[in-house]
This record gives sequence, C-alpha cells and structure tokens, in this order.
Amino acid sequence: SGTFTITKTLKIPSGKKIAGVKGKTILYFPEGVDTAIDIGESNDITLEDFVVQGYSADVPLNTSLNPVAAGVIDSWKDAVDMVKIGEQTGLRINGGERIKIDGLEIKNFSGIGLHISRSGKSYRQAIQILNNFISNNYCGIKTDLEAERSMYIANFITLNQIGFYMDSGTNMIDNCAFNANRVG
Repeated sequence: SGTFTITKTLKIPSGKKIAGVKGKTILYFPEGVDTAIDIGESNDITLEDFVVQGYSADVPLNTSLNPVAAGVIDSWKDAVDMVKIGEQTGLRINGGERIKIDGLEIKNFSGIGLHISRSGKSYRQAIQILNNFISNNYCGIKTDLEAERSMYIANFITLNQIGFYMDSGTNMIDNCAFNANRVG
C-alpha cells in the first residue's frame, strides 16, 4: 500500500494479476502521461482493489452538484461531440479477452476514466467491469463501436461530465449506479 507516482504508461502483458489494498494503494499519473494503464490486446488479466488517479484532481469539473457554475459541457450535443475533452485516459483496453477490472477507483482524468475500444467475441471471453468507483473524469466510461459483449456490474459512476458513453451494443449492464454526472 501507499501512493506511487508513475511517470509513464503502464502496459500490462497477458496473464497478469495486479492487486492492491483497497483505498490504500494509489497509482498517481501526473500531467504528461496520456494513458495511465494500457491493457491493449492482452488477455487473461485481473486488476483489483487499487486507485488509478489522474492529475486533474484539483481542476473542478463543475458537475451537476454545482449547477450554477458553467460546465465544461452545456448540452446533450456537447456531450455527443465530447466538447473540450482532455488528453489523459485512466485505463484503456483495445481488444483483450478475459479481462476483469474489479474494485478499482478510477478518478481525476481530464479525458476518459475507462476506455474500451474493442472487446471479446463472446461473453465467455468478456471484459468484466465489476464493483468499481468511477468519478471526477470528463467521461467516466466510454465504449467504441467494436466494444461488445462486456459486462458492467455494480459500478458506481459519479461526478463526471459524462457518466457512460456507449457507442456499442450487446453489452450487459446490471446494478450500476449513476449519480450527479452532468450528462448520463
């Protein structure tokens, strides 16, 4: 446990399990690290029980908790167009299979907290996003067109400009809470 400042992208190879102590293991990524953790096309990975924190911790995102403040986005069209999105992404998956993200806190990214570009071809090869707390990002979770057959279960998504931006179909979302995101 502890806070670890990491100054380059962590690339996770296939077959790895990385576990921390919930709430006590913090991986901090300062400005200049565009993608904090990149799983890429790796398979058979488990990440659990640690904090992934970006550098925008002290930059207010003016979410709906402060409705009188001007927001980064002011309309649904701004959300669809991702107006003024930042550069930093917390966790990126691009095609891996049998990936489990469980119990992470992903916060303070000026871009996307969790970005899934492509995923498994069946639910047996799925990406499982379970029991995570995703907050204070421009966009909490974003999926691209080919990010299908993933499971999002019991996640708490709050205080983001955009909570969940799904540009794909055939995913399972169960028992997730969306609270105080400016849009969705």
